[in-house]
Amino acid sequence: MILGTVSQTYVVYTLLSLISISLAKDIPAFYIFGDSGVDVGNNFYINTFARPVFPNGIDFGNKFGTPSGRYSNGRVYVDHIAQELGLKNFPPPYLAPTTVGDILLKGTRKSFEDVDNDKKPACNLKGGRISLETQVRYFERTTQAIISNIGIKAAKKLLAGAIYIVAIGGNDVSTPDLNGPLDLASQDLRLDTIISMFRSQLGKLYMLGARKIVVINSSPAGCLPFVRDVYAMPDGCVSFQNQIAQLYNSKLKGMLEELTKNLTGSQYVYADNYAMIEDVIQNYISYGAGLIDTSAVYIEALT
Repeated sequence: MILGTVSQTYVVYTLLSLISISLAKDIPAFYIFGDSGVDVGNNFYINTFARPVFPNGIDFGNKFGTPSGRYSNGRVYVDHIAQELGLKNFPPPYLAPTTVGDILLKGTRKSFEDVDNDKKPACNLKGGRISLETQVRYFERTTQAIISNIGIKAAKKLLAGAIYIVAIGGNDVSTPDLNGPLDLASQDLRLDTIISMFRSQLGKLYMLGARKIVVINSSPAGCLPFVRDVYAMPDGCVSFQNQIAQLYNSKLKGMLEELTKNLTGSQYVYADNYAMIEDVIQNYISYGAGLIDTSAVYIEALT
């Protein structure tokens, strides 16, 4: 299946980024921040229509009819990365009532949303959401719980040695606003605001003890089937949306280089999701796919 193949490819690309900051051995914890692509069930604990109900999770290995919390038939790419890092269990959803005590020491997932806190029509349809600002606030609570559990010295060592993945921002880029400005100059200003907000939250992670942070950039947003449907582009990608993604990624890369330079001991790694997805699109046959231009999931319109 193409989803499985792409997930494995994603692991390879992201692990190449991880290798630059770790030997991929003896990782004490794995903390994940992001959107629906890395969520494992937080959406079951907030007021939203966008819950990954069954048949999501049909191939995950749970009892038939039981969703895994993931927006996928099986594992998502961060599950594979967790396994490659030698973790025995997948990091659980932060909002689950069982995610307490020693479980926090191995990592959690605080996902589902985007960087920008502005209300978007597409997001409002889905109901509740967890912004990156909220996710970082959850992580602050996590660090306090860890300090209470093992003491401040051990907590600092654990947090500094942990791997953090931040897979967020794609929704800011790829959510089409047909009523908004369709020129790059206006988008440039909007992206500057998003990057500024993102820089602030990544800096807060550093202040909370994070040092090894992998940030995944935006995919070719104009090639997403949903975006192509919105712009009525059945035979190709929406070049304007891809240009926005490229502009965002350029700003993101520069910002991460700046943070690494200015924050002592930090390593903010830029993981090139755009290049990986572009390679899959251009060479989909070699990945075993026969169809790549149709949405994998359809949701009945809310009326």
